[in-house]
Amino acid sequence: MKSITDIMNQNSSPSLADECRKLGLNYSAVVMRIRSGWSREDALSKPINSQKKHKLNGKEVKIKKYCEEKGLDYIAVRNRIHQSGMKFEDAINFRKGHFNKRYELNGERVSIREECKKRGLNYISVMGRIHRGASPEEALIIIPRRNKEKEAFNKKCEKFGISPSLVKDRLKKGWSKKEAFKPRD
Repeated sequence: MKSITDIMNQNSSPSLADECRKLGLNYSAVVMRIRSGWSREDALSKPINSQKKHKLNGKEVKIKKYCEEKGLDYIAVRNRIHQSGMKFEDAINFRKGHFNKRYELNGERVSIREECKKRGLNYISVMGRIHRGASPEEALIIIPRRNKEKEAFNKKCEKFGISPSLVKDRLKKGWSKKEAFKPRD
């Protein structure tokens, strides 16, 4: 079997899927490794299903025994490690429904999902900003949007002394703009 460097030298920019095929690796497992913070080269060069014992806080730990002690689902943790290629620590801290990647924020490693909950932000919006290239700090800043049309509409309603909801209702009913902004008699 060819090494990763041999494959990378053959083609200046092979796709990840092509590299996985050539190396006989599971594409999903390699992608999960990269999302877990592995470098592309490590994700492609380290064999999947290679360890029976795992290190946690400097100690070697058996998965099954650790899961029994902590009340974790052994099968789920084992599958995360062997099928998805997650690191042991990520597999035991994984929460169903999302990938719990940790980011460096103000000198400590935090979950973006937890930060979004604390700050009342939409997780999907924040992750979208990160995927488009924003740093976690930039992505977690609340950027108020200014709706100039809405501001102008509200200002006009205030000028005429009429409720914006009343004007909207009148416009929906087909009133002209001039009629809609007239105060009630």
